[in-house]
Amino acid sequence: MKPRHAAEVAPIDENMQPTQLSHHTIIWPVVEKWLPPAPARVLDAGCGGGQLSYRLAKLGYRVTGIDLPGPSLEKARALLASSDHRWDIISGSVEEFSGANQAFDAVVSIEVIEHLYRPVTFLKNMARALHPGGVVILSTPYHGWLKNVAISALGLWDWHHQPLDEGNHIKFWSKRTLNGALVAAGLEAVEWRGVGRIPFLWKSIMVKALKPTEYSS
Repeated sequence: MKPRHAAEVAPIDENMQPTQLSHHTIIWPVVEKWLPPAPARVLDAGCGGGQLSYRLAKLGYRVTGIDLPGPSLEKARALLASSDHRWDIISGSVEEFSGANQAFDAVVSIEVIEHLYRPVTFLKNMARALHPGGVVILSTPYHGWLKNVAISALGLWDWHHQPLDEGNHIKFWSKRTLNGALVAAGLEAVEWRGVGRIPFLWKSIMVKALKPTEYSS
């Protein structure tokens, strides 16, 4: 397996600085494929430095990004200020988000849910923000049985989890557990994808889930 911090970045865009580029090239093609057509309204939940919001806005989507106040959100604001494309930025927690009901056609949340104490609360908030039939697209580092065995056999368990790092991952998701969280939030997974590395040792898993037309959480 590659080192966890190996760079996997998108090609440099003329409106973006190299330090602002961290979006995984293995994830973006799936996001682009699963999104409804532009100019759908998209919530970038956990927008970080704004790279995904920028890409979506460039494609013509009406984008709102939300993340906690701090250095990453300041990078997102700086990227917005330097860009020819427009989107909205909200400073706040995705675990406490109570945005306009049914305002969005899609929610995209990339490598975020593993950082959250209340992932089901987050997913319920995202579902409420979607109109019926809207789509949620998630990615998170993959932790299936075979990958966990491989990490243990190589003696990399402590390195992989990095318990001394502040702000690191606190939830470790398999397909089964992530599907359980979606079900608890009243969402229906309709497509899964493993990305990066080789099957069952994937770097991340991705899921496309729908909000039922008759939603109850």
